[in-house]
Amino acid sequence: MPPNPYANPFLLNLTSPPISYRHTALLVHVCGHTRAPTGSKLAHITCAVVGRPKRKRSDVGRSSESSELVRLLLRKVDDEKHPLTTTLNKYVRSVRTEHCFLLFEELGKRDNWLQCIEVFRWMQKQRWYIADNGIYSKLISVMGKKGQTRMAMWLFSEMRNSGCRPDTSVYNAVITAHLHSRDKVKALSKAFGYFQKMKGLNERCQPNIVTYNILLRAFAQAGDIKQVEAIFKDLDSSIITPDIYIFTMASWMHMVKMEC
Repeated sequence: MPPNPYANPFLLNLTSPPISYRHTALLVHVCGHTRAPTGSKLAHITCAVVGRPKRKRSDVGRSSESSELVRLLLRKVDDEKHPLTTTLNKYVRSVRTEHCFLLFEELGKRDNWLQCIEVFRWMQKQRWYIADNGIYSKLISVMGKKGQTRMAMWLFSEMRNSGCRPDTSVYNAVITAHLHSRDKVKALSKAFGYFQKMKGLNERCQPNIVTYNILLRAFAQAGDIKQVEAIFKDLDSSIITPDIYIFTMASWMHMVKMEC
């Protein structure tokens, strides 16, 4: 049966010959050793599923307590119709950075991105607040998911003005924020521009496997196979170890091209 052209964006306009660099050596991926095709660069590759490390019971307990406090705060806001900052002030002795992270997540799900900014401004007034990349990266990510690209870029600018130095995770959040904007052509151009910029920066800003995954997915969904191939070749020349997602995409692309 011929491949379904709607099953995967890689199936669009595939006319060039199969790519043959090291990431497509994996035609069938399994956990363990897999022999590569004759003449390929790899004698074998090792593929493993990497899961999250197990958390200690104490960490799980703290996480549960944090989640419960955040649910309480949101219920108070919903029930009493008070501004969120008023409710936060009532619990000022209990609320810390981890609670604000959870609030960003929950408020983002509710499309209340303006309240995320309120929480952020409230955080900045607290004695325990220390500006760091994690906070800005999280907020940029939330703004991006809600299509608030300008707000995401404002946060990126404020981050640098606050003395924080962007790192890979922040640039990944910025790239993702652009990819959520409505103008997809401009979004892809901006995203790729930041990718190119990252490669010219210091070690803390270099693209990682997450960066490549984000871009490969975006250009694949846009049907830009030439750009997908270019990104694969860029990854091939880097020192980054591909993950299962990369192997799956490369293998799929190779097999589809063999069908065409």
